[in-house]
Amino acid sequence: LTLPVRTLFPGVRMTPFEVRGRSDFGLDEERYTFLFTFHMVSVMERKNPLGLIRAFKAAFGKDDKVSLVLKTSFGDRHPAELQKLRDAAVGADIKIIDQVFSPDEVLSLMHACDAYVSLHRSEGLGLTMAEAMLMGKPVIATNFSGNVDFMDDSNSLLVPYELVKLGKPIPPYDADLKWAEPSVEHAARLMRRLYDDQAWGRDLGARA
Repeated sequence: LTLPVRTLFPGVRMTPFEVRGRSDFGLDEERYTFLFTFHMVSVMERKNPLGLIRAFKAAFGKDDKVSLVLKTSFGDRHPAELQKLRDAAVGADIKIIDQVFSPDEVLSLMHACDAYVSLHRSEGLGLTMAEAMLMGKPVIATNFSGNVDFMDDSNSLLVPYELVKLGKPIPPYDADLKWAEPSVEHAARLMRRLYDDQAWGRDLGARA
């Protein structure tokens, strides 16, 4: 066209929420806490919490005062996937919350944690990452899909990936479709750095 064409991205605004402490969610106030939230109905393989668990276990040992919280919901509709999640979490300080929260409670939980991590294989907007950034949290995320519209190396910690075929049908996705496989090793190094240099992480969150 002879006229200029511009893409207008959706805006994200933080709604008011009640500030709660970690103890309100059964979490340890003294431990550095990473968070990831997702719905089971959004396809667990796409959200990739198992990759996040592997990264967390690679980054930290039992002597590190650090926790990972996985907030999900509708596990009763996907019992096999929920069991995979619980099995993978064994042996580390990983808390799985399978419960429907109100929007206020979800934001309150996010506010109570120190950092947000998403090792997704694909995303739409990436709303939870945007919300965490609006709260001033450091965010680690796969450098792929909708979230890179607002995340870059100046305001986030982006994880490299390989584009891979699914290899099998994962409804509603066909076997021949491609999505990202983020680097677990790189994600582990970023999580470790946030834990080891928390002041640096807070500065990154402020830029976000």
